[in-house]
Amino acid sequence: MKKKLSNLIVLVFLIISVTSVESWSTIRLTTSLTFTLIRTVLLMSSLIWGYYIFKNPFNKPHLNAVSIFLGVIIITGIRSMLIAKGKEQWEFFLRYFTALLSFITVYYLDHPYIFKKINKYWFRIAPLICLLWLPFMSSVGEALGYFLPLLLLYLLFIKVVPNKSKWVILSLTFLIIFICLKEGARSHVLKFGIALLLGFSLYFKYKWFYLKMIKIGRNFTLFAPIILFILGVTNIFNIFKMDEYIDGEFSYGTTNAEGEYKEASLVADTRTFLYEESILSAIKNKTVLFGRSFARGYDSNWEARRQEKAGKIITTNEVDRISEVAVINIFTWMGLLGVFLYFLIFVKATSLAIYHSNNYYIKIVGLFLSFRWMYGWVEDFQRLDISTLTLWMLLAICFSKGFRKLSDHQIEKYMRSIFIK
Repeated sequence: MKKKLSNLIVLVFLIISVTSVESWSTIRLTTSLTFTLIRTVLLMSSLIWGYYIFKNPFNKPHLNAVSIFLGVIIITGIRSMLIAKGKEQWEFFLRYFTALLSFITVYYLDHPYIFKKINKYWFRIAPLICLLWLPFMSSVGEALGYFLPLLLLYLLFIKVVPNKSKWVILSLTFLIIFICLKEGARSHVLKFGIALLLGFSLYFKYKWFYLKMIKIGRNFTLFAPIILFILGVTNIFNIFKMDEYIDGEFSYGTTNAEGEYKEASLVADTRTFLYEESILSAIKNKTVLFGRSFARGYDSNWEARRQEKAGKIITTNEVDRISEVAVINIFTWMGLLGVFLYFLIFVKATSLAIYHSNNYYIKIVGLFLSFRWMYGWVEDFQRLDISTLTLWMLLAICFSKGFRKLSDHQIEKYMRSIFIK
């Protein structure tokens, strides 16, 4: 049973890797709501089944932030089904409820057998599929970043990866960074760049100083976005409006899918209005505490105007919008309660990884996770894709007693075995 299910989950990871780049593919993989429903049910069924076969609830039977957050996701999903009306709202529900319900994989992606099997086969097969899919990608940089996010995990362990596999990982990483820089896909440049720096930092660690820097980095990345949000809301300082605080022109060149070259500003504010619209929408609809459900986005005048400029007919001044900012979506769907629980999960996971781990590798994973929490205030879109599953896998190994109790030598031996035939 376990062997068959593990094979199925490996297959699901590979399928989801392909479907993750649908938005940047010239081949449309989803042709109707019915097909989307069937595909999603099949994929989610195997992920949920894995919970019952492989689950390891952190050896803590009592309630914790993880189980409470999962419970709130399920309750919000039930609310969504009662609220949903029309095709668009059911599509919203189908896309975003399953994206967060896949959080259930946190309970078992740390299982030594399934963790090793997923990564062993994904590393050998996914890059080849990606290469075959390359001619059908309209925006190569974005597509590569969303197709191969498990490379982020491997970069954090790059020190112990065998040389042959190491060169493959580094080559793919620099290719992604180079293309994304050319296309202006700054998100992937930042995520892959930070993972690369953290992975290489293990070559130069000096114990007491290195650990001190990890702890400082964790505290900074966990609490900086909250402090900056408060400063922004109170109009004291808005980090997104850097053009108001610094002089000079800071721009970069981008090439779009049609090959057109354009100049874009590095300091342009593309986030403040997202926060303004989502907060005002929550206040207007009285959904600040518990959210609006997965069936609805937040009211957006900007989205309506943008679609009207694109030649589409808008019959209202507002449309529902889902943001590319992770925290805004959590707030829209599950309110302040959801954001608070989401924060607690990162606090707990990074605390266990950094303060209660016997090896430096999991400490580095914990630091990268705290960065992902901070970056969730800038971007990190949630979908049922391989990028979301990679984030859950990082959380799983930070929570895992099995990974945390290993010494540096033991975890090096285990991780190296993933890349050796």
